[in-house]
Amino acid sequence: MTAPATAPATPPGPIQPRRGVPLAELVADRVVDAIVRGRLDDEARLMEADVARHLGLSRSPLREAFRVLHSQGLLVITPRRGTRVIRFHAGWRHDVREVRWGIERVAADRASGHLRRDPRDLDAALAGIEAAVRAGDVFAINEADLAFHGAIVAAAGSELLDAMWAAIRRHVLILFAHDVKDYDARRIVADHERLRDALVSPPGPSLEQAMSDHVRWRPD
Repeated sequence: MTAPATAPATPPGPIQPRRGVPLAELVADRVVDAIVRGRLDDEARLMEADVARHLGLSRSPLREAFRVLHSQGLLVITPRRGTRVIRFHAGWRHDVREVRWGIERVAADRASGHLRRDPRDLDAALAGIEAAVRAGDVFAINEADLAFHGAIVAAAGSELLDAMWAAIRRHVLILFAHDVKDYDARRIVADHERLRDALVSPPGPSLEQAMSDHVRWRPD
């Protein structure tokens, strides 16, 4: 994507507080949503006053949100030059897929026993994907896909994997937005059904193969 010199702010409308969720995280999610929906382009500059005004915020929680996204590698903050979105180049896409693979391969192996006993969270996430595909809502597909993979990581019961997933999940969501236009809707459902079946089956090489085929898939 070609970056403008400056970019419009995130979608208008104040942030609605959510119990137990820090305000900076809600703001960070709104910025990422703007990237996913194409309202913020690669290397777009984020004008602090503009974003704060649109979100009905003071600059303090906005700056904290920018620091969160900077720490996760999604924003570049340069003293006296401002804040901009990173460039989502081919190398970035490769890195996100490989880091995902490293996290989810371990998570799937550890989670499979739990998911065989209780697949309800995974099945609910799969139902969310199916509903989003039926509705033809690309953004809902992305969110449901992320929830499915988050359910796998959560089922692993590892604080370290949880922390690693939290650090990369926003990158993964943006990657989905880049890839989903090249992804057949029937394949989205079928691939997740295959992955679900492998996760709730007795241990074997089919699980790692299903994870590899799915996580490392890329458009031609």
